[in-house]
Formats: sequence, structure tokens, C-alpha cells
Amino acid sequence: MCYETLQTEDKIGTLIKYFNNNRNPAIVYCRSRVRTEQVTQQLKNAGLKCDFFHGGLSTDIKKEKLGDWISEKNLIMVATSAFGMGIDKSNVGTVVHLLLPESMEAFYQETGRAGRDGTTAKALLLLHPSDYDQLKNQFLCHLPDTEFIKKCFSNLCSYLQIPYGEGEGFEYQLNLKEFSSRYKLNTKKSFETFKILAREGVFELVQVYQNKTKVQMICSQNQALDTINQGGKTAVVVQYLMRTYEDVFNNEQWVKLDEISKRTGFSQSEILKIFNNLFQNKNIDLQIHNTDLELFWNVPREDQYTLNPFLNNIKEYNRIKVQKVQTMIDYASETERCKRNMILNYFGEKKRTKCKQCSSDSCRSEEPFPKELFQLIINLLKTGPKSAYEIYGSLPSKNEFIVLALQQLQENKTITQNDANQFYLNDEK
Repeated sequence: MCYETLQTEDKIGTLIKYFNNNRNPAIVYCRSRVRTEQVTQQLKNAGLKCDFFHGGLSTDIKKEKLGDWISEKNLIMVATSAFGMGIDKSNVGTVVHLLLPESMEAFYQETGRAGRDGTTAKALLLLHPSDYDQLKNQFLCHLPDTEFIKKCFSNLCSYLQIPYGEGEGFEYQLNLKEFSSRYKLNTKKSFETFKILAREGVFELVQVYQNKTKVQMICSQNQALDTINQGGKTAVVVQYLMRTYEDVFNNEQWVKLDEISKRTGFSQSEILKIFNNLFQNKNIDLQIHNTDLELFWNVPREDQYTLNPFLNNIKEYNRIKVQKVQTMIDYASETERCKRNMILNYFGEKKRTKCKQCSSDSCRSEEPFPKELFQLIINLLKTGPKSAYEIYGSLPSKNEFIVLALQQLQENKTITQNDANQFYLNDEK
């Protein structure tokens, strides 16, 4: 495995340039579902074959996307961190992280999904100077202390109406933002608390990424057929319900809005509007559960007896969390030591020899900095302001050399960046 960290002002531009020169199966890891979709669209706009994958997709859509990637109909999968576990694809050539993972364990596991066929693969970590603060803000600023955990747990039991001594074996649902707003709690800190309670076995925590909708037809089948005969979008939806859910006239059925949308071509908001009209006309019973968390309670509510066994360990847990984040920052910012050896050393394996493949100064080949690069950039900017991506695509040099040259030219006040993040010559603004 070749481990490479690359400083860049334009991650998407760097990514596009890399994939234009490396046409092999790849995984690009993002930290949020929304970001996977945004990055996928940007790569598609550049002509790359890719798709996105995250927990908010239905099982059928996940299978379809996974099948297209495994068959290499799409070479690049842009995904959140869970993607890759249990997936048998040995020829993944590149794993890219667009943001720093929260721990070396996560980074090593995710990069390990490349190169399983024995060929040399690349683990590419794209860095921007703001990434270090962003990592700390996301994973360290919202760590709860013991007092917050006690308060959050008490509020949770009140919110879910769990009496003392009860709760074990029951399933509960809640909307995280609504819960946090009601009790004036920090939303991210509340979620961190829930994750701690789940880790300690108080309950099992499941994130739900879609509104859960339950439908039952309460009109007669003849009335439903009359609706179908009238045509229109309502007819299409009613026909879909009758064909797909055989017992929909007798019992409530959980329905998948994304699946109905896929089969009918209607947007989810259109389908919900149709459901509401059918409900108002007394054709269906309708329940929409606006929840994003499900809790499966494992123990009776006993407050201090529930919490005390692990509260004393919270300080140590938070200390370890800080240490893990700092380890990733040290790994990313280190330029001299062999990257592979830093990872192996973290897991207790000592290596005397260097990998001679990674991006560290001690392993890279002695390729001299192209001194002519400064003039090439100046000549390019004489034609007008250019973004970092445009400069990368116009010059033959490595991105790392271009980054260094741009930094030096800025320090010398030869060039500046405008509000559109374009570089321009100071005498030709």
C-alpha cells in the first residue's frame, strides 16, 4: 500500500485530475450523506463514472448501486465510512479520504479495502489547512462530561415517559433535534451521550434516515378501483399500493417512499401530498413518524445504578478520544517519517526499513523541484485569473510542487487570490 498525503487548495480539482490519470476501481470517503451526493455530482460533471452510497438509501437501491460498482459500470464509489465492510471486491486500486478520519483505527480499516488482490494500491488523504480545526471541532468540542450525561439521561427518560424500573425490552423513537430543543441541550453533545449509553449497553441505537410511513386502505376495493379508473398520479399510487402490499386493506403496512418514488417517477413530496389527500378523503389511514433515532432499551431505568458503573470512566474515554484525534493530525502533518511505518508503529509493529513508496520526504524519490515552474505559473496567469484546479490541469508538474510554488509566489507578493479563489498577478488585477 502506498500512503500519500497531499496538501491542496482545491480537493475536487485534485481528485478529478487524479482519476483522469488513474482509471481503476476506487472508494472516496466523505463524512456526511449530503457531501457524498455533492461530490458525486461534481465528479460526474467532469465526465467520471461514479455513484454515491450512504445509510439513507433503501436496501434495493443499495444493492443496485453496489452491483454497478462491483461490475465496474461505475468505477468510483463516493461513500460514508460504513461502506466497504463485508464487500468482496479485491481489485480496488485507490481509497481517498476527503477529510481526516477521527482515528487511526478508522483510517487503517478504510484504507485496507484497497489492494486486496496483492497489487500495489494507493491510500490518498487530501488535506487543506482548515482540516485540522474542523476535525477537532467535530469530534472534540462536543464530548459530554458526567454532569451532562446525567442530565441528558434524565431528560431522555422523561421525553420517552419511561417510569423508574421500566423500559427494558421496549423500543422507542425520537427526533434528536426536537428532543434537544425541548430540553435546551446541545444537539451534537446529546448524540455523543446517546452513543456512550449505547456503547455501555443501556440501549441499542439505530439511526433512521427517512420518515417512516404507515398506510392502510380503509375504503372498499371497488372504491379503490374507481380511483384507479379516474387516472392521474393518485391512480398510479393507489395501484402501486394494491399490487405491492397484498394485505393493505386488512392491516397497516410500512411503505418506503423512496421505493414508491423510484417505481412511479414521482418525487417523495408529491407522494406524501397524494397520501394526505387520500387521508383527507377517508380512503386511507396514514401515520408519518418523523423520527431519526430508534432506541431498543436493554436494562430497566434505575438512574444512578444504570449510569454509575461507567461514569467514572468518562474522563478517561474523553482523554483517549483527544489522543486519537491528535494522532491523526500528527500523521497527516508529518512530512519526514515514513507513513507506512507511522501506521505500523501505532499498532505496535516496529519497522526498520522504509516503504520507499509513501509521500514522506524520507521515502520519495529525489525528484528535484522544477525551478521553471514559477515562470510557467506567471505566464499562465498573464492570460487571466485562474483557480487552483485550472492551474493543476494546465501544468505538467506534480500538484505538490504547484502548491509549493503558489505559496512561494504569494509570500513574495507576486500573486494574490481574489474572492472567487482565483489566483492573479498583482500588477494585472
